[in-house]
Amino acid sequence: MKHHVHRYFVPDSLQNYNHLVVAGDKAASIDPFNWDLALAEAERLGVTLTEIWLTHGHGDHVAGVPKHFAGPVRGHPDTASRVNLTDPLTGGEKLAFNGCPVEVLATPGHTFDHLCFFLPRIPALIAGDTLFNAGVGNTRSGDTDTLFCSIQALRQLPGDTHLYNGHDYMPTNVRFTESIIGETATTQAWAEACTTTDESTRPVTTLAQEAELNLFLRTDDANLIKALELPDDAPEQQVFRKLRERRDQW
Repeated sequence: MKHHVHRYFVPDSLQNYNHLVVAGDKAASIDPFNWDLALAEAERLGVTLTEIWLTHGHGDHVAGVPKHFAGPVRGHPDTASRVNLTDPLTGGEKLAFNGCPVEVLATPGHTFDHLCFFLPRIPALIAGDTLFNAGVGNTRSGDTDTLFCSIQALRQLPGDTHLYNGHDYMPTNVRFTESIIGETATTQAWAEACTTTDESTRPVTTLAQEAELNLFLRTDDANLIKALELPDDAPEQQVFRKLRERRDQW
């Protein structure tokens, strides 16, 4: 049975991407912002929504969760105050969705209740607001050092893993990258990709591509450390913290 991730942009949102994990004739809706839109996307694909998975409890990630849903609503226990959660997850669980293996990863930092979903057979990472194209989530509701540890864990996933995150921040994050290290062949290529696409057609990157582009995955890079005016031997966690501070101020 074929499995895949269907990404779609949500109009009138906070630049949100939503996703359906499709396995055969069934699909799981991830972080639905607009339930009617999720249903319409499922109908267009010819699948039935049978589960809801939540990466975290921020309002734009749970806004579309219906009050009454026949199937499982999976997420961190801390989201139970916002939705009718049926299946709490804390990370480390291994699920099977209609034959599609799913690994639940605890990735706190953006929030303390954040989860990611890794689909090893595709492979794909549903990253929510933990890891973005050329960036990471803010930590206003979490903790930067905790996010650093979560990002280090995600760096261990296979390089051919496709990254599906919660917002279309690629154009802004590429510009931020160039504000730190200047234009490079890599940033210019992705900047061009942004100008020739829109929210609905933005490229889906792999973790290997992010390792070349995303400064938050390059905290051991000597050129980045120099650009941030840190000591040559600065620990990676310090580099990450400084980079997150610069992004917050940018």
